[in-house]
Amino acid sequence: MHFDSPRVLLIEYEPNLRELEALILREASYRVVVASPTVDPVREAERLSPDVVLVDVRPREPRDWLTIDWLRAHPVLRSVPVVVVSAAERIVAQAHAAPNVRGSLHLPFDVGALQHAVALALSDPPIAALLPPATGPVPREVAQTADALLKEARSIVLRTLERLRRSEPYADHFSELSAALIDDLPAVLGAIVNAMQRDLPPATLTAVPAVAQAIARHVESRDRQGVGGLGAIREYRVLHDEMVAFLRQQIGKDARAAEGSEIDRVIERYVTALVQVVVEQLDGQIAGRGRESPDPIGV
Repeated sequence: MHFDSPRVLLIEYEPNLRELEALILREASYRVVVASPTVDPVREAERLSPDVVLVDVRPREPRDWLTIDWLRAHPVLRSVPVVVVSAAERIVAQAHAAPNVRGSLHLPFDVGALQHAVALALSDPPIAALLPPATGPVPREVAQTADALLKEARSIVLRTLERLRRSEPYADHFSELSAALIDDLPAVLGAIVNAMQRDLPPATLTAVPAVAQAIARHVESRDRQGVGGLGAIREYRVLHDEMVAFLRQQIGKDARAAEGSEIDRVIERYVTALVQVVVEQLDGQIAGRGRESPDPIGV
């Protein structure tokens, strides 16, 4: 084992699995640190500064999800990729709704699958690791709102998916379309919220290669699936609506309503910038095909 090899923090509650997973990862030359079941896993991650975190998410154990949410909300650990393992297929499917989850595995899995999942996560970090740092102080209300959105990111994405599932063309083909959604929407949400946390201008966000590439993949996948590239715009808009709905629930009707309206405008500026990137990509595709550009209004 090399001392400069990636460090994996293993959070596994079943003793036999813990031993097996540690052995598999060490055989791949990872430095594995096993978190004690009696220790706060987030504090352990703070102490160790791992390169990747492997988390077992158990059915009927909400605290396992909370570990992922707290890692995502941490100012340093939000950049660390997380790999989820679980015995429940539903959990494995839902795990990708969290922007910091970069891989998932359904138990039982083979040796190569675990090593491959960790390697992929290391090569594809969360968007938080790829954005430029803040260049100055971030307005308090923006930072607080972004923190709240990041903690609830997984729930917001799942509510967005459910809303899309009930509408056409998703209702009749959701199983075919949902795979791209669960990959693309968390990346978009993570990009917006992490940009808010750093008070980055929308133009700076969309200029980040990883963001532009994520949007391009989304548009291309929608085109291949027959939804049309404009489907990505609709999905971004529904995601925006769910973000705002969450914030309205947080603010309610108290004295912070005016502050909430300003935050709405901040989110809208980011979403508009992302939508503009989609439109530009669609225009490029259409120019290549020799057709007129469709009007995205009303999507």
